[in-house]
Amino acid sequence: MNKKIKITLGTAAISLAAIAPAAFVVSCGSENKDSKPTFESRNNTFEKALQTLKSSYSIEPYKVKIVNWHDGDTPKVKFLDKKIWGRPGVDIKTGIAKIRIASIDTPEIGTGGYGGKPYAPTTGDEYKYAKAGKDLADKIMPVGTTVSVFTSFSQTYDRIAGSIFFDSDNNGSFESSWAVTIMNKGLTLPFVSSPNDVIDENNILHYIGIPFADAFNYAYNNKIGMFSKNIEEISKIHGSTDFSSVKWHSADNDSAPRNVYDYYKAWEEINAE
Repeated sequence: MNKKIKITLGTAAISLAAIAPAAFVVSCGSENKDSKPTFESRNNTFEKALQTLKSSYSIEPYKVKIVNWHDGDTPKVKFLDKKIWGRPGVDIKTGIAKIRIASIDTPEIGTGGYGGKPYAPTTGDEYKYAKAGKDLADKIMPVGTTVSVFTSFSQTYDRIAGSIFFDSDNNGSFESSWAVTIMNKGLTLPFVSSPNDVIDENNILHYIGIPFADAFNYAYNNKIGMFSKNIEEISKIHGSTDFSSVKWHSADNDSAPRNVYDYYKAWEEINAE
């Protein structure tokens, strides 16, 4: 059943059409996983979750072309619809804007370069995994690639917040989540400060939150990408070592903070009544 909703990024909203969200469920409830997980141990595999996302969306986001990738969470794009040019964060003459991708926080290629601060490249694991994330983005969505972006044009520094979906099958669907994809490769930290957003049908996390959390747990527990190392140094640079909003609960940790699985299960139970 199709219905009109508003998707929010932060505190702002944009309109789109989407199907009933129950189709996006990969699993539900508070997860208790002590052994290394595989997607075969879930109610659905990660690949099937992506297929669900691709087949279920019926949306009209903004189409943009990739101009370049600064790192894995910050592309520069050009809006194809000239009516968008001049919107907050979008250059009125070129239609170019920088996107800060929601839900993820990748290592930085470099720091500074704004506010009078000199630009300097990072070093060590920060640079290593930042480059790996950028390389993955360049491979999947090279310069000139058309992608879809949800954005309400809310700004942070010189960037607008948004979520990018790409066409992984070259069939015009543009419905593979970049946040889920790079998270599955272990090349980003999760940035979900309000896990209860997953119950809000007006928030994009409602639609990708469970696959995104599954992707994190798969990478984290199987030590993929930067999770193959002690990532505390990188995490502290980015302001947090707390992944509780998306992390599976341990079997002996019933007092853990509620995560996206808990909130989504509660949403399902309410809507099943």
